[in-house]
Amino acid sequence: MPRATPIKNSFNSGEWSPVMWGRTELGEYARASRLIENWHLAPQGVLIRRSGTRFVAEVKDSSVKVRIVPFTVSDDQSYVMEFGDRYIRIYSNEGALILQTISGIRATEDVADIPDEFTSVGHGYRDGDGPFHISTDTTLPTGLTAATNYFIRIPPTTTFLGDAAEVDTAADEIIVAAGHGYSDQMGPFRLGTTITIPGGLELDLDYFIVRVDPNRFGLSLNAGGVKVDITTTGTGTHTIFPTDEYQRNKFRLAPTSGGITFVSISDGGTGLHTLTPQAPIAAIEVETPYRTADLDGLSFAQSADVLYVAHLLYPPAKLQRFSAAGFWLEDVDFIDGPYLTENTTAITLTASATTGNAITVTASEAFFRGADVGRLIRMNSAGVHWGYVKITAVNPVQFLDPDVESFLFDPGDVSTAADTITEGAGHGMVTGE
Repeated sequence: MPRATPIKNSFNSGEWSPVMWGRTELGEYARASRLIENWHLAPQGVLIRRSGTRFVAEVKDSSVKVRIVPFTVSDDQSYVMEFGDRYIRIYSNEGALILQTISGIRATEDVADIPDEFTSVGHGYRDGDGPFHISTDTTLPTGLTAATNYFIRIPPTTTFLGDAAEVDTAADEIIVAAGHGYSDQMGPFRLGTTITIPGGLELDLDYFIVRVDPNRFGLSLNAGGVKVDITTTGTGTHTIFPTDEYQRNKFRLAPTSGGITFVSISDGGTGLHTLTPQAPIAAIEVETPYRTADLDGLSFAQSADVLYVAHLLYPPAKLQRFSAAGFWLEDVDFIDGPYLTENTTAITLTASATTGNAITVTASEAFFRGADVGRLIRMNSAGVHWGYVKITAVNPVQFLDPDVESFLFDPGDVSTAADTITEGAGHGMVTGE
């Protein structure tokens, strides 16, 4: 018996299960297939042979595991993210993104001789990137020369101890014996501590550098302002760190990729300046806290130019795209949630005050851990007032100093054994989960 081979000019019924192969009475049967392999099915019903693959680039280190994650911004712009041991490399247009030339740096708007900084929104550079050459269409800033190697330096973080050797309360100054590397009026910076912040200073306030000498600096509430009065040294280890926005938009130039020596400029020059990377031009990398062993535990969710990253051992983070080659990873700053289920144990928390900063919350038994820093605590007093605090430091002996993020209690309505408490979910959750 001859076998019929009718012309098949549409495949948009897709692949059918074997249990449907005998259903010839169905109108869709003529457009169905047993198997469609290595083809793309177009909406019009035609099959288009799938495209092939080709080698574009080797990962940073082929001897260790990496994780490849897509990041699609639009139909005509997409990236591939290579998550490795504490880094992300970014690929687009058949290659890794490399350090970019920054042109159009305006002498008057984008260059500040105090504090020796350049502004480029979402520049995408890491500390130590380079070398770069700077050129201009008119006059370079005084202190810089053409055809000279310079390296990008991002505003640094400094740690210091809460004792008289490193906090001078008489002079209202912080002492860094090895040198701090700050220029006058740099900022804004924030403060953190492991136990108690120095008296006169507050958490979650912006501060600017008042440079005294290479080893001493004070803190001001505004650029060019007077030093804040520091009344006590505090306890534990303190940290002064630049805000995320400050780091991703500002940088200084230095003759080397490390150390605390920076180029001092006395004016912005004139005209427009250009920073050009020199060979060998390095691939752009974003620093992350994730080690190789953490990669399989990462979860992702994308919204437009933001890729949310979650892991059970780390605070939720977001990778933001600010320009074609400018990416920045930072922790998600949650506002009043999300939270775990309400506490039903016998453990109680007592707040030392109802408003203000540096409030101490004491647990009735061992409860807080170092990993709780950054978490939120939501508390309800007498079933009337809900509020929440953000944990900024944890004392080894069961208490912490949180910042009040919203109205917490009426005066006198401090939590008691009858109050209800819920703990912020903190780690391993992405907004919307």
